[in-house]
Amino acid sequence: MSKRNRVRRGVAIVESALIILLVTSLLMGAIFIGSELIRMLQAVMVTRDVGHMYAREVDFSEPINQTLIAKLAHELAWDSGQGVLILSTIQFISDTECGAISNCNNRNSWVLTHRLTVGALPIKSAYLADPPAARFNPDGTLKNPPPGDPPFYLTDTGLRLTGFTRITPEPATGFNTGTAVYMVESYFKSDPVIGFRDNPYIRTEVFF
Repeated sequence: MSKRNRVRRGVAIVESALIILLVTSLLMGAIFIGSELIRMLQAVMVTRDVGHMYAREVDFSEPINQTLIAKLAHELAWDSGQGVLILSTIQFISDTECGAISNCNNRNSWVLTHRLTVGALPIKSAYLADPPAARFNPDGTLKNPPPGDPPFYLTDTGLRLTGFTRITPEPATGFNTGTAVYMVESYFKSDPVIGFRDNPYIRTEVFF
């Protein structure tokens, strides 16, 4: 074999190795991101399905109904404590809801009227509100105020939603004040993907 042929053969081997390395990296990245996209879609579907049931007043504080979540989120390692769902009912407080109440501190604000957390994954707080847990009963309903006092959702500023602008409470938009909105936030544990998702959770939310 001539010297020129040996050089060409060496160059071809190097080029082939580089191409194989590049293709392998691309293939592994596609598989990894593809599996992550599947998990994200699963999270969206679970959150949407739970939201549908929650809007129809399914009581997820009952263990029998929590088994439905476990079945829906089985592929997301729910049974291993890798997920949490935060179920909230919110309402816009206008002059109509306040009426003649002088201490209606939540006038012209979105507030929580129900909050229930299901799942074992610890997170710092919900995205839109982190109300005092002492205000709620185990089933997520608000506790009753002292006799003669107005409901807490009218007076307690700790029940306000911060920076909530997704819904405009105006009759012109087809949404009247005082109407309940059902919201479900979900967090599922998942390793960060550099350049794709930096946090350790897959987070989704739905409104009904």
